[in-house]
Amino acid sequence: QILPGFLNLNIVCIGADTIAVLLNTGLLYLMRTRPTQLDQTTVKYAALFSVLSIIFAIGHALTQPFFVAINGLGVTFSGSFLHDYWISGHITNFVISPCYMAMLECGAINFLYKYAVTCSPSLRHRLSSPLFIAGLWTLGATWIILFIASNQIYGIPNKSFVEKAALTLNDHFHTDFRKVPFGGVEAESYETEQGIGIMLATINYVSTIFTCLGTMIFCGWRIQRTIGEDKMSERVRRLHGRALRLLTLQTLNPIIFAVLPGIIPVVFMKSGKNLPEIVSWANAYALMLFPLLNPIIFVICTKEYRNWLINYILHHSHVRSMENVRLSIGPTLTIT
Repeated sequence: QILPGFLNLNIVCIGADTIAVLLNTGLLYLMRTRPTQLDQTTVKYAALFSVLSIIFAIGHALTQPFFVAINGLGVTFSGSFLHDYWISGHITNFVISPCYMAMLECGAINFLYKYAVTCSPSLRHRLSSPLFIAGLWTLGATWIILFIASNQIYGIPNKSFVEKAALTLNDHFHTDFRKVPFGGVEAESYETEQGIGIMLATINYVSTIFTCLGTMIFCGWRIQRTIGEDKMSERVRRLHGRALRLLTLQTLNPIIFAVLPGIIPVVFMKSGKNLPEIVSWANAYALMLFPLLNPIIFVICTKEYRNWLINYILHHSHVRSMENVRLSIGPTLTIT
C-alpha cells in the first residue's frame, strides 16, 4: 500500500532506478569489451562506482527515503510501497547509506592515486604497497561500520520520540507512525544522557565527509596545477586533464545528490527551523539522480565511449531513414 500523495514518487523513482541499473550494467559491459586510454586503476574505480550505483538504485527503488525536519524532530521514513515493512529501515541503514559513504571514500582514494601518479613519485611508491592500500581500505571500512552502528544505536527512536512523531506527522502523511518503521533524532537528544554518543556519531559522520572532501580538493588542485606546467607532452596533459574531469564529476555526483539531501534536514533540525515540504520532496527526487547520472557522466567524459555512442545513434538513425525511404518509394516504383 502506497502512502497518499506518494504515488508519483514511486512511479518516477522505480522507473529511474530501473533505467539506472540497466545503464550501469551496460557501462560495466562496455568497460570489459571496449578499451580506453584511461589507466586501469581509474577504470577499476569507475567500475566500482557502477557496482555501488546498481546496489544503491535497487535499494532506493525499494525504500525511497523521505526526510522531514519539523518542531525539532528529524525523521526519515520510507515513501515506497514497503513503507510499513520493517525491512525498509534495514535497507536504508545497511544498503543505501553505506553505498554513498563508500563512493565518497572511493573517490577520495582515486584522487589520491591520481595525485600520486601525476605529482608525487614517493606517494606512488607507497600506493604500490598492498599494506598501505589495505590500511586505507581498513580506515574507510571502519568509518562506515561506525556510521552504521551509530545509526542502529542512536537512530532508532524510543517510545517518547515515536509518540511525538505520531502526534506531529500522522495527520500530515495519513499514516500511523506508531506502526511505521522510521529513524531519526530530535534536537533535545543532544542534551540528554545519549547526547555524547549522538555527538560522537555526528563527529564521525562529518569527519568522514570532510576528510574525503579535503583530500579531493587538495589533490585536485595539485593535479590541475601540475597539468598546467610545461613538464609533460600535450598528449599526456590531455589524458590527465580528461581523467581529472571525469573523476571530479563522478565524485560530485554522490555529494550533490546523496550527501546533501541527508545533511540539509539535520541542519534545519539543529537550527530549530522547520524544513519546507518542497525541500523534502526535492531531496526525495534528488536521490534517484545519483545512480542515474553515473554512467552518463562516464560516457560523456570518455572520448572512446562518447564517439562510439554518437556513431551508434547516427548509424541506426541512418538505417531507419533508409528503410523509410524504401517503404515510401517502393509502391510507386512498382505501380510505374
